[in-house]
Amino acid sequence: MDFTSTLICLLHWDDTDQLIGQIEYYEAYQVDVLIIDNGSTPASRERLEDLVSSRLRTEVIWNGENLGFGAALNRGYDYARQYDYKYALYSNNDTRWLDGDLDILMSSLYDSEYLLIYPLLREGSRHCLGGAHLESKLSTRVYADDVDMTVDYAPGTLFVIDLAIFDQFDQLDTRYFFGGELAHLCHLMTQAELRFGRTDKVIIEHAQDSTFSPAKTYYNWRNRYIYIRSFSRTALYHSMRWTTILLIQLAISMVRLDTQRSKTAFYALYHGLSRRVGRWDI
Repeated sequence: MDFTSTLICLLHWDDTDQLIGQIEYYEAYQVDVLIIDNGSTPASRERLEDLVSSRLRTEVIWNGENLGFGAALNRGYDYARQYDYKYALYSNNDTRWLDGDLDILMSSLYDSEYLLIYPLLREGSRHCLGGAHLESKLSTRVYADDVDMTVDYAPGTLFVIDLAIFDQFDQLDTRYFFGGELAHLCHLMTQAELRFGRTDKVIIEHAQDSTFSPAKTYYNWRNRYIYIRSFSRTALYHSMRWTTILLIQLAISMVRLDTQRSKTAFYALYHGLSRRVGRWDI
């Protein structure tokens, strides 16, 4: 298959070892790769420079600071459109292709009415179909063994997008900083009756880290308020419901004397209610 109209966009933030495997996988397809470095340390930047110096199909955009997921990936989309690519594939660096390949994934997009497509994700022993209930549930993953398998949005782990979509919408919403950007875009697509979908012909393994991350949890919880205010027809109700959920999380953490989790819940709650957006270092 000819991949001259496709650009691979990879984000880098001090995870060079994982990035190497991604570059080597896509290089085998003779596809162009763009790495967006999101303010890595000098040592990581030096390693990345050495890594790409002899790779003719790999370019790097250097950000002086961590711009967040959406803003960094938007720079990749700007690059792709500037150089007349039609499609852009984003992949987390902690993913591994298990079944199917890039040819099948791209063919699934070409042969459909989708403007965004993503593969089936294997997370541990379960298969993730996508996400749902961002405004009302702590866990938003939808799995193949769930009773309700309704999917509202594509996970941001690995997906291909037809760049023509940005003729109708702005790029990824940077208010989220990390987590929620793709759900936001999928909701806009649904409102405009544009289609996104999943192909089960390709399965990607996503290595999940079960350890508690204050930053990831903070953005996960705070960003629900952004999504609710953007889309919910009953924003007040869902804001109150989500506030109740976070108050419960805060109370449980305090009872357990879990200072870090208590702090995360408090600031997610406080910043969500006070409409704080963008980056915040917890």
